[in-house]
Amino acid sequence: MEEAFRQYAVALDERNHETAFLKLWSLLEHLTRTTTKDSHKVTVARAISVWSDRAFHQEVLHHLRDYRNSAVHMDQRNEEITKLLYQLKRYVEALLEFHIFHGYKFVNPGEITSFFDLPTDKAILTQQKHLIQKRLRFVRT
Repeated sequence: MEEAFRQYAVALDERNHETAFLKLWSLLEHLTRTTTKDSHKVTVARAISVWSDRAFHQEVLHHLRDYRNSAVHMDQRNEEITKLLYQLKRYVEALLEFHIFHGYKFVNPGEITSFFDLPTDKAILTQQKHLIQKRLRFVRT
């Protein structure tokens, strides 16, 4: 977490908002535990898992991801970069809060990744819980 806050401060100290945006996106990937083999869809899915209105936030994050991709791969710039930067900052801060207030409840970082990858629909989680309980009763030690 200390390194995450350091990256956050470095990104926001950046005078160039384009560079700051890219550094914040990198931090978003770090906080969602996205690896290089994961797609940006994984980053978005994990980042929205801490929000209640996930459909809305998914659209915003896909828009931010598209901007990030165009900035990196096509060297395109956007006049609205300051607005985009502050939108991204909101998601990074939500994930920082998650890690501060809930991160200690997990045994290791891999468990956080598994948590992020769980469905967010209560009905699906309940169904999976019952299935896992059945499996636990079936498995013999």
